[in-house]
Amino acid sequence: MTCPNCGQKMSEGEVDVRSSMLSFLVFPLSYQNLWWYPGGDRGKQSRRVALRPGKVRSGFRCDSCRTLVFKEQGTAGEMGNESVQGHG
Repeated sequence: MTCPNCGQKMSEGEVDVRSSMLSFLVFPLSYQNLWWYPGGDRGKQSRRVALRPGKVRSGFRCDSCRTLVFKEQGTAGEMGNESVQGHG
């Protein structure tokens, strides 16, 4: 797949949401989701779950610009195609 951000070739892999052992010890009942905010609107009313914990999805990552692309294949109410750019 070609990166939609910079045009470079992307590497295929998998995407999931997972807690570390440290976060489990500090917050044992925490529930983590990957959220998407349409148009950058960070309000609770507009946010959508892009990926829930325990769901593994195939995806692509660009090593050049760190763009991550995956397709959520969930039920109604969950997101469709998502593109999340990494920072770091």
